[in-house]
Amino acid sequence: MIHLKIAEVAGKPVIQLDAADLASLGAAVGDVVAIEAVEATAVERGKAFVERYIKTFEALAK
Repeated sequence: MIHLKIAEVAGKPVIQLDAADLASLGAAVGDVVAIEAVEATAVERGKAFVERYIKTFEALAK
């Protein structure tokens, strides 16, 4: 789990990450990281994950 802290810099909201969270994303300062925020249960998130990667799973199973 990554914790994001919202701060204000020069009048704009920014997301601040600590070094460990940045490393876990495999990102560095200046990188753009896409984050999908979804209000869902663990089951719904799991189902969405499987649906998103089903073709990959099927290919790996062969």
